[in-house]
Amino acid sequence: IDDQLVSTASFFNEIHPKLTYLPQPHYRLRGMATIESHRNQGLGAKLLTHALNELPEIGCRTLWFNARVAAKSFYDRFNASTEGGVFEIPTIGMHYLMWKRLDQ
Repeated sequence: IDDQLVSTASFFNEIHPKLTYLPQPHYRLRGMATIESHRNQGLGAKLLTHALNELPEIGCRTLWFNARVAAKSFYDRFNASTEGGVFEIPTIGMHYLMWKRLDQ
C-alpha cells in the first residue's frame, strides 16, 4: 500500500509427519503477518485467499500450519481443520496444528 509492504506470508513445500494420510504434496504456511498500523482491515484474509487460489496451481494438495490459539477463529473462517489439541511452541506460545485440503 503506497509502496509499503504491509502484509506478507511464506509457504514451503514440507510434509508434516502427523498429516501423511492427507494428499501430497503438502505446503506449510510458515508465517503470516501484517504491520500493526494495517491490521484488522482484511489484508490477511485477502492474502490467504490469494494463496489458497495460487497454491493448487503449483501442485499443492494440502496446506498445513501451526496457528496461534488467538488466530484459530481466523483460519476457521477458511474451513481449516484442526489436528489434535493445543500444544506449546517454546518461547512463542500455544498453537493448534491446522490443515486444509486444496484438491477438493
